[in-house]
Amino acid sequence: MPFAAMCLAVVVSLAACGDVKQAGPAKACTKEYEKCMLPSGVLGVCNPVDCAEGQPAPCLVCRSQH
Repeated sequence: MPFAAMCLAVVVSLAACGDVKQAGPAKACTKEYEKCMLPSGVLGVCNPVDCAEGQPAPCLVCRSQH
């Protein structure tokens, strides 16, 4: 039975991992309101901003949540 219990533990662990893409906050903003990491290490949110002249949309900046 120890082998069966170990197999069950592995299956449950892998199922809890979820999607690898969602492992952590983004280093560069690509979508509005996704989680991002500021250079200081603080968690932030990607907020839309006005684009600079000649800059393609969407224009996003990572800002602190607090």
